[in-house]
Amino acid sequence: MKYYIETYGCQMNEYDTDILIYEYLKEGYEQTDNLKEADIVIFNTCAVRQSAENRVHGQLGHMKKEKENHEFILGVIGCMAQKEADKLKKKHPHIDFVLGTDFLHRIIPTIKYLEKNKKESIVKTENEKPFLEFEDIGRKKPQLQEFVSIMRGCDNFCTYCIVPYVRGRERSRSYKKIIEEIEYLVDNGTVEVTLLGQNVNSYEYEGVDFLNLIKKVSKIDGLKRIRFTTSHPKDMTPEILEELMNIPNVCDHYHLPLQAGSNKILKKMNRKYTKEHYKKLVKTIRDNSKLASITTDMIVGFTDETKKDFKETLELAKYTEFDSAFVFKYNPRPGTKGFEMEDNVEEKEKQRRLEKLNKLIKKLAKRRNKKLMNETVEILVTGKGYKSENQYKGRTESNKIVVFKSDQNLIGKFVKVKIYKITGWTLYAKLVK
Repeated sequence: MKYYIETYGCQMNEYDTDILIYEYLKEGYEQTDNLKEADIVIFNTCAVRQSAENRVHGQLGHMKKEKENHEFILGVIGCMAQKEADKLKKKHPHIDFVLGTDFLHRIIPTIKYLEKNKKESIVKTENEKPFLEFEDIGRKKPQLQEFVSIMRGCDNFCTYCIVPYVRGRERSRSYKKIIEEIEYLVDNGTVEVTLLGQNVNSYEYEGVDFLNLIKKVSKIDGLKRIRFTTSHPKDMTPEILEELMNIPNVCDHYHLPLQAGSNKILKKMNRKYTKEHYKKLVKTIRDNSKLASITTDMIVGFTDETKKDFKETLELAKYTEFDSAFVFKYNPRPGTKGFEMEDNVEEKEKQRRLEKLNKLIKKLAKRRNKKLMNETVEILVTGKGYKSENQYKGRTESNKIVVFKSDQNLIGKFVKVKIYKITGWTLYAKLVK
């Protein structure tokens, strides 16, 4: 039996797909990249933005024709499955199963059942017990860099966000299980982990908070780099940042979603922090490391956002000098509090603000990259480049892509390089012997 998985959305979905691939391999299934030869087709979906949902609906429509050509089991999992299971099944009756976000452990048994009962279909979103732990944790062959889930769900209920409704309330994993998982990965070749959660810095399990968890993880022998995402600014303080920056294997890259630079809009978004608090976090990072990178997410055109509010976002972006940013036009999501508010910023104005903010971010990122010119930095070599046989690429602690040349295969090694050229988002360097 061959299976095909298509994954949409965030790193948490990528992580869930990795776990599912391991479960398939353990059960003797074979992965394929060719949809036409698959016996099982699964879409791991995202519901955060309408564009992601539209792509899934398009693919599911295409699957109807595919099923006419060859027989296979078609399933939908992830956030769309949780949000609108019955609608999915009604719109695409050729779907065989729809399983919500707490059903990762039920997918293999569901498929085995459907193999024997081909005329049935299964739709489930409400588990009797929220799924969190992977008691018998395993992975496909661990890579140099891996994601590790430390918690699921979110309690923040930002007015624009669907996540608490599709991922559920916050549940932190046992720190002992997290340590065991990372030790397993490191023993099998992983040197860098990214700790995942909808809001990692609200982690708490049996008296161990996020900072204490990081300290425990940092002591794992052989683990060279620790990253984490996503951090909510309301749960981050200058004191926590300073402690994190003093832990040697915590990377100098901080993803702090700003969303808006206006206190009025932040309040309407229910973000629970102010721009003044955000600026304190930025100052702490910049004061402690000149090469640390700060990345962010921002939304333009939220309900009641005036030109003055947008100007405050531009000013805070300039103050921070973001290294990069994901910028989106506000798109009200059904089921959120924001959907009940009037979407009163014109589409043309949203587009204008999007373009203006993206232009600024590009300018700021270029300015930040220039600070690396002639600097010697350490990178983890992650693969081959594209332009020549002896070209390699890697990432700095601050998560910048660096390209360099070497006559030796250095994949998996930490090397020091000196930056001599910057083009767009890519840094070019020479090996330092």
